[in-house]
Amino acid sequence: MEYCCIKCNKWWNYPVKKCILCDGDVVEVLEMKYKIIGYTEVFIPSENHKRAPYFVYLLESEEGNRKIIKSHDEHSIGDSIDPDLELI
Repeated sequence: MEYCCIKCNKWWNYPVKKCILCDGDVVEVLEMKYKIIGYTEVFIPSENHKRAPYFVYLLESEEGNRKIIKSHDEHSIGDSIDPDLELI
């Protein structure tokens, strides 16, 4: 889920009740489409991600907001995905 301040257009990836910048109301944005603009494949497991390989994707929304997610599913650059379904 994404959250956006309706007053100053600041975005968050976690629930926020009031904007920390302008004290405006924050609303939940229910439907966001993201396109993959870059990725890397990680082959070495780590403390938090013991199952390897996995992919780290750089996503961009239709509004130009960017975020990074990790997934075990393989996608190509230009694919549209729902990041809430892909997280590991």
